[in-house]
Amino acid sequence: MKKKQPLSITEKLHPILLKNIDILKPAQYSEKYLLHVTDRDEGSDFFFQVTKQVISGGKLMYSYVQKPAHKDNFTNAASIVVLEDLIIVFESWISLIRKFNETQSIYDDPFLKSSEEYYAEQFSLADEDANYAAFGLDKQLLIGEYLAAAESRIEEFKVDKTPEEVKELDELITVASTLRTKLNKIPKAKVIKELATFWAKVQKASLPLVKDISLTLAKEYFKGLFLGDGANNG
Repeated sequence: MKKKQPLSITEKLHPILLKNIDILKPAQYSEKYLLHVTDRDEGSDFFFQVTKQVISGGKLMYSYVQKPAHKDNFTNAASIVVLEDLIIVFESWISLIRKFNETQSIYDDPFLKSSEEYYAEQFSLADEDANYAAFGLDKQLLIGEYLAAAESRIEEFKVDKTPEEVKELDELITVASTLRTKLNKIPKAKVIKELATFWAKVQKASLPLVKDISLTLAKEYFKGLFLGDGANNG
């Protein structure tokens, strides 16, 4: 597919994308775009598209569309710029996405956020390719087995629970199941982030359950592979 795109896009924009793959998702190849990137947040509709090359005033230029236009305008913005300016615009858009992710809001759950940060730190990776490479097949299978075991434990935990508690536990099963289906499609760092979110939600739901699933069961499956007893370089 890369031989169907201008080499300048591959050389200049793809490395920027790879450095930020933890928050960005390349869209499937399409002849409509020279580059199409979306916000990795599944609840977001932010995107950046380079649509075509054009000659204007004797210069080779690139047409692009981005959303949001800027931090206070959630409409699309479009323009035509030279490659050097396209790089600046793309990096600025990425910085805006990252700022949205990192800025605290009244809609954020402070308990979940602090718990997520705790687990992400405890089970962090030092791999240089963590932001753009998936885990190897052996680790994908292991994490998948762990998540399936966690789902079974949660299912067992539903006995004698109220309808409201069962609903919360069903949501945890959905989180685990969803992650299990995409282990081969997302980078290592994203897997750790989503595991941290899962564990934080388990902790909020039940302390006995988090002890079983996030501590005992996780270490049983992951020790010596990429998590171990706390942070590791897996």
